[in-house]
Amino acid sequence: MSEWGREGGSVWLLTYTFSHGRHDNLKETLASLANARRLMRGGKAFSALRARYGWIGGIQAFEITHGEANGWHPHIHELIFVSGGGDRALLKAELYRRWRSACLRSGLGEPSLKRGLDVRDGMEAGRYAAKWGLDQELVKGHIKAGRGSSRSPMQLLDDVVSDDLDDSSRDRAASLWRDYARSIKGRRQLFWSPGLKDRFGVSDVSDEEHASSLDESAELLGSISVEDWVLVCRYGLHADVLDLADRANLAGISAMLAHYRGIDDRRRGG
Repeated sequence: MSEWGREGGSVWLLTYTFSHGRHDNLKETLASLANARRLMRGGKAFSALRARYGWIGGIQAFEITHGEANGWHPHIHELIFVSGGGDRALLKAELYRRWRSACLRSGLGEPSLKRGLDVRDGMEAGRYAAKWGLDQELVKGHIKAGRGSSRSPMQLLDDVVSDDLDDSSRDRAASLWRDYARSIKGRRQLFWSPGLKDRFGVSDVSDEEHASSLDESAELLGSISVEDWVLVCRYGLHADVLDLADRANLAGISAMLAHYRGIDDRRRGG
């Protein structure tokens, strides 16, 4: 994103969703979603649209949450790299028409004009994503907290072993987690459009290579125990920890974690 900005290009964040219900089958919904994406991007009209905006490629990820009222909620985030700039409102209108048609043809619920498709300036969206940054917003959906009463997959898994829930609630979380795991198996959650990695000189690195690599410019400020990291994830404290770390305020991090340990102890009656 930074390199493209230095070259004078723009990065926009697209979000696609659709109407869904509590009885929708997740595996079937994901298959229909993939088909809708294929239909939306097919044909000469879409190629012409891309050419008008100088749309050179994108990075796509999909995120899934679950709410008891409306069931599974799969939605797609995509960063697109455009060289020509242009009118984002016009792009949204053009994409929405194609997205609505593709969803209906694929058997998905009709996306609303207000929520079905969103187009934001990528740099502004990066600030919206707080200290995570837009890159983390794109690829860390499985560990983010769901909004409102919705739960992310990792929140479901956390609820399976939660001491704060009764057996029925834990069993419900376990059933939903199994449904998610079966439905997502074998599916790619992050996809770069062909040629984009080569365009920016991005090479694929294995998990082992990444784990063994060192950032020579990094400075070790301190460490967080596994137990405290669980608190960070449970209460969504990532941005707060990083903000304090930016100011080398290790005492502040310790005080914040102690505060949330106390909340955990009181919730458990400890």
